[in-house]
Amino acid sequence: MPASEDILEGEPPVIDPYEVLGVERTATPDKIKSAYRKAALKHHPDKVSEDQKEKAHVTFQSIAFAYAVLSDPVRRKRYDDTGSTSESIVDSDGFSWSDFYREQFRDAVSQDAIKRFAKKYKGSDEEKDDLLASYEQFKGNWDKIYETVMLSDPIHDHERFRSIIAEAIEKRDVPPFKAFTLETRKAKDARIRAAKKEAGEAEEYAKELGIHDRIFGDKKKKGKKEPEQDLAALIRNNQRNRSGFLDDLAAKYGATGGSKKGGKKRAVEEEPSEEAFQAAAAKLKKKGKKRPVASLLPGQQQRFVDENSYGSAEPPVFYPQYCFYLSPTFNKWCPLRASDIHDLVSHPGFEGQDVFFSLNHPIIWVRVVGVVVAVDEFHGRRVYTVDDSTGQCIECSVEVPKPPKAGARDEEPTRNSAPADAARGTASEMPADIDVGMVVDVKGRVKLFRDRKQIKILKVQRVGSTEREVQFWNKIGDFRRDVLCRPWVLDRRDVRRAKKQHLADVDADERRKRRKERDDVLRKEDASRRLNRVGRHPTVELVHREPSTKSVGGKAHGDGQFDALGL
Repeated sequence: MPASEDILEGEPPVIDPYEVLGVERTATPDKIKSAYRKAALKHHPDKVSEDQKEKAHVTFQSIAFAYAVLSDPVRRKRYDDTGSTSESIVDSDGFSWSDFYREQFRDAVSQDAIKRFAKKYKGSDEEKDDLLASYEQFKGNWDKIYETVMLSDPIHDHERFRSIIAEAIEKRDVPPFKAFTLETRKAKDARIRAAKKEAGEAEEYAKELGIHDRIFGDKKKKGKKEPEQDLAALIRNNQRNRSGFLDDLAAKYGATGGSKKGGKKRAVEEEPSEEAFQAAAAKLKKKGKKRPVASLLPGQQQRFVDENSYGSAEPPVFYPQYCFYLSPTFNKWCPLRASDIHDLVSHPGFEGQDVFFSLNHPIIWVRVVGVVVAVDEFHGRRVYTVDDSTGQCIECSVEVPKPPKAGARDEEPTRNSAPADAARGTASEMPADIDVGMVVDVKGRVKLFRDRKQIKILKVQRVGSTEREVQFWNKIGDFRRDVLCRPWVLDRRDVRRAKKQHLADVDADERRKRRKERDDVLRKEDASRRLNRVGRHPTVELVHREPSTKSVGGKAHGDGQFDALGL
């Protein structure tokens, strides 16, 4: 493993803290804390082998830094406003990144922390969601499942996990994978033997470190040992070996003292001069502003995500339509520029549904502000061309009552005909005073008309002041920076919940449909019975009979007899 000086080279990590912790930008402090605790337990450097420690240190440093930004309301707001992690910690009162990292490194996997987390996590809905998400991700591969579900043990948890997955399959929450349904007894026994072997190796390692009795003690007196305690003891031993790393971190990021316990105190570098301090602060601010995300064009946004997002760059995932309600752009007025609307794209599988995408964000309803540069009259509709100074205009259409003249056809548009239309008294959904040169706020739905995007107007307001126009432009910048500049990412648990709700809704619709059909049949039968009782439509039976020879009155036929019709 490289020396700790190599790991500490450079500035604090440049990350998206929300993406690192896997939380939404609206996440509550409790949810952020829970996400951090899970990530820290999973990626702590003392839980990996020597050849993976460098990568684990980088990952854990990003996790700790993300929590440092989001756990403090002031730093979180500063990041939300600037989009820069560097600026979020500049001039933070009393904040020491090195001290914070030291505390998180030490406390993330302490024995008490693990016990508290295990008590809350084991058997919880959160563990169940993690298990089912891992099951779907790895298609029933038990080895991968046990690697990803925290605190899982194939010896003690297998039957419990299997019953949870089987119940979810029966409820159609997850699909049945062959790796699960066709698992053999031999494969299960081999996995348990491997787990016991690893436990034995851990015990031997504890003997080599001279902490076996303290960890395992007298098994007869201690009874069933807790694996969390074993893990905590081994981690604490590794932490003592890593004291040098923490000292290097303190020296790099300006801590004023060495490690409190164990090891030798390192010499503290001299405090920088005022000129050096100002230069360093300017460098941080410059680095934080070198990528104005809000000004990126949609074609550049994916490149920004690929270069700056935490983890490996992957193409955005297009989620099923039943997940759309979880999107920050769906069923909301999305403040966009005209150029943004023209850059929206369709995606295979959603054709004809008037759903468009920016990256993988589904967008239906939009809002745009600009000046009206033309008003065109067509048969049954009026089109307002709006210019928002982005280099492109957007056509906004509204239906108007058809003219009374019969046989009217689409003709060449008449420019600036709104006053004439008002004079004719034709009803319109648009305010009568909207005309060329006015600044308007248009809300509507994106539609395709002859392969060109338009806005089908639902509501229009005049923008009476420059201040309101500036406020809207600020909303566009915030929306692009906070939402559109990165792909929409859902946790597998959220996808599974959305699918479960979708299937439940489909079943409910089918039940309502069958109930309605049954009620219609019963209603018709009941109506038929009532009509028969009052004699409006008596039932007529067709019976073959021989011609009657009896006189029933009427005109005689032949020898004074009557035929079957009485003739």
